[in-house]
Amino acid sequence: RDPSTDVAVLKLTDTELPVAEIGDANSLKVGHLVMAIGRGKERGLSASLGVVSNAGGAWRSMLGGGIDRFLRLDLNLYPSSVGGAIVDATGRVVGFSTSGPRGTVLTIPASTVNRVLDQLVQKGRISRGYLGVGMQSVFLQEALINKLSISSSHGVMVVSVEPQSPADRGGILLGDILVTLNDTPVQDTRDVQAFLASQIVGQTVKVKAIRGGELVELSIVIGER
Repeated sequence: RDPSTDVAVLKLTDTELPVAEIGDANSLKVGHLVMAIGRGKERGLSASLGVVSNAGGAWRSMLGGGIDRFLRLDLNLYPSSVGGAIVDATGRVVGFSTSGPRGTVLTIPASTVNRVLDQLVQKGRISRGYLGVGMQSVFLQEALINKLSISSSHGVMVVSVEPQSPADRGGILLGDILVTLNDTPVQDTRDVQAFLASQIVGQTVKVKAIRGGELVELSIVIGER
């Protein structure tokens, strides 16, 4: 199971079951009809009809999982339907449902599910880049921005460093403020998560950080978690 995308692999002994046709979540637009399917223990099948209320690009879950497309649905999601199939108007499965913030209904696209499943089947887990630091976003004073010629108004302060972690071995210290990773600005923890998700484990990353009011440059080899 991958908690960051809420995707899990189940093994079935019956190989003669029918297989649903997979659709493309990228083809969905605002206003398109969709249906959420579920099955409860007591009342059996359930279905609710609705529309796509918002569609956007790739995003990250609260746990850092990469989701290929943002799809918010306007429909009544029954408890038995959470994690069930979302089908389009042609009956193709375009993803599965999950609960979003403040009672919203979101879709994990089929492309995301298949990508995660491939890794879970092959490795039993999802390989993700790892630095080994606790972080929080901090505001950078204008005087410091001007002095160091920094383009961002925020950085990511290191509030903890795990012993013998990639960050520890690379020389990151408590209180360092990360401003770029491979010249990519980072202003909050999600920026760091997004960067690590796009990198290869074992790759060396150039880190620029503020330390004692000066800009320092470090090299860190990305670990795996």
